[in-house]
Amino acid sequence: MTFEDYILEHFRAERVSMNTQLLVHDECPFCGASGRLYVDRKKGVGICFKCSEGFGAVKFVAAHQGVSRTRARSILNEGEQGIKPLEDDTPEQVFSVWFPPTVPVCHSPEAVAYLSGRGIGQELAHQFGITYCNQNTMVGDREYWTKGRIIIPLFDAAGNAVGWQGRDITGRSRMKYLFMPGFNGAENVFNIGGVSEGDYLVVCEGVFDVFGWVKAGMTNTVGTFGKKISAQQVDILSALNPAVLFIAWDSDATMNKFEFVERHGHRFKQIRIVDLQGKDADELDRNALLTAISRASEYSWEAKILQAL
Repeated sequence: MTFEDYILEHFRAERVSMNTQLLVHDECPFCGASGRLYVDRKKGVGICFKCSEGFGAVKFVAAHQGVSRTRARSILNEGEQGIKPLEDDTPEQVFSVWFPPTVPVCHSPEAVAYLSGRGIGQELAHQFGITYCNQNTMVGDREYWTKGRIIIPLFDAAGNAVGWQGRDITGRSRMKYLFMPGFNGAENVFNIGGVSEGDYLVVCEGVFDVFGWVKAGMTNTVGTFGKKISAQQVDILSALNPAVLFIAWDSDATMNKFEFVERHGHRFKQIRIVDLQGKDADELDRNALLTAISRASEYSWEAKILQAL
């Protein structure tokens, strides 16, 4: 397995720049930004153009899986022929769902302060099962950097746990977001079990965007773990048969919204594009979000052309 194989196995990516680079559409393991991560296919190194973090295979895998570089080097078993997984790295080990040891948010003043600062109270934290982890987690002989993170459980439509997301609240970690190793965002939709079929549906990017919309009363909201959407995620949304689908990805994803309508619009009754005026959903209050919904527009070629100029 080469570094490129590892990227393609764990992330949504495409070959760009005359096939010389990989553009990774999922979140950067160092800063959490999506769509700004590039990997040189020949050299096996990359950089995030959001946080300017450069990386090689070992550094990247250590950040992605939340382990030490020593452990990442062992996992990858670097050699002249590329990256080879250890014999004991079976799919069952990688994709087995486990959770870090946590305590209720109310037991951590730091977690309470962080969530309050982002407008998330105890009721919302309880609704989404948010807890706090005050120690790193050992799974077998691997140590995961879960200390100082709020842990958000992730479920499928049937309510089965499929993983978790950890958000650093200390401000000291260069890796803001940590997902359970093996969790594939392209196969899941956040809060899918909390929405109603046939109603409106708001589609945003991350879990905190979902929190913002839910606080505003727009409870039929899901997150796609980034501004790109996979065929499996489209199938999940289409099965809900929403009366109106609101595409509310972040403001830097205008062209992604247009692309979504052009490629998948025929599968939905009505799609409207939400403009958040340069803000993220969790940064806006209820009135601002409801105003954005009321002003949401249908797709038009004229709007796309103006955005491209």
